[in-house]
Amino acid sequence: MDYVSFIKDHFWILKIVIGIILLFIMNLILAFSIKLIKKKSKLEDPSLFKRKLNIFTKPIKYFIYVIVLSYILNILFLEFNFSKLLEHTITVRNIVITVIFTWIVFRYKKYLEKKALIKLQKKIDAPSIEFVSKVASVLITFISLLIILELIGLNIIPLIAFGGIGAAAIGFAAKDMIANFFGGLMIYINRPFIKNEMIEIPKENIRGTIEQIGWYSTLIREINKEAIYIPNSTFSTMTIKNRSRRTHRRIEIDIPLKHTDFLKIEKMVLTIREFLKNHKDIDHDLISNVFINKIEGYFLNLSIKTYTILKAYNDYMQLKQDLIFEIEKMFQEHSLEIAYPISYINIKNN
Repeated sequence: MDYVSFIKDHFWILKIVIGIILLFIMNLILAFSIKLIKKKSKLEDPSLFKRKLNIFTKPIKYFIYVIVLSYILNILFLEFNFSKLLEHTITVRNIVITVIFTWIVFRYKKYLEKKALIKLQKKIDAPSIEFVSKVASVLITFISLLIILELIGLNIIPLIAFGGIGAAAIGFAAKDMIANFFGGLMIYINRPFIKNEMIEIPKENIRGTIEQIGWYSTLIREINKEAIYIPNSTFSTMTIKNRSRRTHRRIEIDIPLKHTDFLKIEKMVLTIREFLKNHKDIDHDLISNVFINKIEGYFLNLSIKTYTILKAYNDYMQLKQDLIFEIEKMFQEHSLEIAYPISYINIKNN
């Protein structure tokens, strides 16, 4: 009889033990289910399948822990008459479950974004996919916050009705943040630059590669590898040179020639023009200029200006170097010399 009464008095302990056992059983079922799914999904791309599986694995584990912990706390609070704490426990549980489901949605959104970048890269460019992803993040966060406010007990209808005054107050307090948000939005819509492009801002003496475009600021990595964060709103008032979108590079070479070689220079000019005309990396649709454009005291200036289709900096510099070497060979063939400044010293005998 004493044994039966003891069981009745301490039945809540048995319930807790059952809850812990159920926790282990559910974890085993989850692990077994994952292994079974892996075996039956050999035809799918392993990397994408792993990402898809990871979307749900961790959140489901946390969901199981939250449910079991809530169950145990309910038993304890009922047993010890903590009715107020019981109400709060239910509210906290519902909020945590909302956060977990929001987490799942965010993880699935990220998976879809990566999948779209791989499969739709020929049809849709990366900035458009990133823009849609960020807008989706804002909407998901907003909806989740509304649900959490409702769970806490706040009536969201008066909050929405009060939104006009609240929006004005928030807008005034966070005007810079809002300006930068819309600045980022305009960057995604107008696309003066995208990730990995090199830009130059002459006014600020900034030149570097776009590393990240955020909602508030844009990260530019300078040539010396320093990171510069620029608020998005400032781009609307700046002149931006996008060096990655150039169609050509211009080669300019100036060579000072001696006045005494005047009769040989004309043949040299014709030889250089013919060389540029036949070069595969020179754009022949654009005019190449090879002229004597200046007469100075000790030299005639030979000006060479042409356009190359090579846009990469290293390729451009290599071509320019090759042209200089070829021109030097032409100089030797035509017996021309580069002019150097001449100084005359008049020495008088004592």
